[in-house]
Amino acid sequence: METLYCACCGQPFKRSSSRGPAPLYCSRDCRRQIEVRRRTWAAMGAAVGSLGASVGASDKAWGIAALQGGGSDRDGRFARAVSA
Repeated sequence: METLYCACCGQPFKRSSSRGPAPLYCSRDCRRQIEVRRRTWAAMGAAVGSLGASVGASDKAWGIAALQGGGSDRDGRFARAVSA
């Protein structure tokens, strides 16, 4: 079986079964973490979307980056964006 990489933590893992689609996450914890992140990002997107048309496009982009915590982590790694 091929080695897969978790879409949450990036750790390599092996498929437990060749049936069905390939899993995206190495564990139930990672799958739950992504669910929490998606709900949080959706809530932040709604909050940024409610800023209104008076804010310029570049100001909205900076607002999104600030709310989502763009930049590097404490250990210097950049956060990975996961599309919904």
